[in-house]
Amino acid sequence: MKQSSTYVVQAEKISTSDTVYYQINKKDLKALYGQVFSEMIDEKSAEDHISLTITYVPLAFIFTILITMVNVRWNRAYKRLKDHEPVVETSLTEEDRENIKKLDLQYYRVPDRIFFYLVIWALSAIFDALMVLNNIFDVPWGAILASISTTAKVITRLVGGSTLMGVNDSDLIENYGEYIKNMLVDSIADKVKNIIKEKS
Repeated sequence: MKQSSTYVVQAEKISTSDTVYYQINKKDLKALYGQVFSEMIDEKSAEDHISLTITYVPLAFIFTILITMVNVRWNRAYKRLKDHEPVVETSLTEEDRENIKKLDLQYYRVPDRIFFYLVIWALSAIFDALMVLNNIFDVPWGAILASISTTAKVITRLVGGSTLMGVNDSDLIENYGEYIKNMLVDSIADKVKNIIKEKS
């Protein structure tokens, strides 16, 4: 029997000297559980859970593979560049040294990079779960924004890591400073600023 938000089942009252127990039949307990939770798991709720699952599981898997591959490639290019640093040490300009410092700061172990992105995706998933399951948004906007952000960083990293591919050692040594700049891969905002400076 259901009365507004109160759920009632038959229970046998058992009293001791200091405690009162209520013994509920198993069938009644199942009925009570169904009354309490059936409204929470309806068709819309199940649809939202499936939507979030098929959004996050494949994307997290795909991006983990991409981030691993791109960072391994970048690290190889970085190592090749650093291996040639002693050869060109005397010819490096102050700008080159600053760029090398910036480049050194971009070197991360691959598991650290994956962990960084997993934190972003976990926060995004929490945001989407709150928004979608509470019927505030129908679309998982957090996943979309996380995808755009991750894709932009993956592309930047890929471009930087691809800079030294196909370049022979003598060319690399001759144009060491130029390749350092190219591996840094200026952000779009920096490129726009540079274009404005050149035009003015």
